[in-house]
Amino acid sequence: MVMGNVGSKCKLAVALMVSSLVLGCASTSMTSEANPAFAGHRFTTLLVEGGFADLGQRQYAEDQLCEYLAGFSNVKCIESLKVFFSRTKNILGSKSLTG
Repeated sequence: MVMGNVGSKCKLAVALMVSSLVLGCASTSMTSEANPAFAGHRFTTLLVEGGFADLGQRQYAEDQLCEYLAGFSNVKCIESLKVFFSRTKNILGSKSLTG
């Protein structure tokens, strides 16, 4: 009787693992379509958001992207940390991650 209970638990565990593997490997697709109302429109301001959990890395990535964009375009680049954390000090302090 005890062995039957263990066997059913093992079967359940195996079924859960197999189903999670099958569902975890499901493919996804994404399509996009341009809005004709914005055809030829030039944006003058861009909000940059770095998708990093570490705020130091996020700030560095946002800084670098805005610096890069400033080198060849007239777009005003706004770093998201300056918008959402405007009352905080520079996360990196006076140090740079590059040296």
